[in-house]
Amino acid sequence: MRTPALPPALTAFAAISGCALLAACQTAGTKEPPMPQFAILMYETDDAWHRKPKAEQDALMERYMAWITDLRTRGAFVDGTPMGRGGTRLAQDASGAVRATPLDVNAESLTGYFVIEARDLAHAEELARGCPAVGHGETIHIRPVGHE
Repeated sequence: MRTPALPPALTAFAAISGCALLAACQTAGTKEPPMPQFAILMYETDDAWHRKPKAEQDALMERYMAWITDLRTRGAFVDGTPMGRGGTRLAQDASGAVRATPLDVNAESLTGYFVIEARDLAHAEELARGCPAVGHGETIHIRPVGHE
């Protein structure tokens, strides 16, 4: 079956938003609906990663790479990246002004994310249980990607 062409505006938006959206849009005309996507959001406190010795960080990175390879083999891996340290929090105060405050690296911080494809939330949880973040003190949130 030929994949229907996307309107130019949607193609441009998909290119800016990432290839996962483009792939989902392109499969819209096929018989199989796209597999639901879930974000695995990893959080830590006390800047824990950066306090680990380099040898321990290297060993953990090997575990992450093995887990990603397993997800790819299963056809579940979509994307993922670590987050840098620090940053800025923007929030509107009671007067309506938007204020910027620096993020505290010792507070609970988003350290990275993965996007996976899974049949449902239970399947996403099963896949996420292999994420090395759980084994070294991070907390994981699993969230559906997109609006419901």
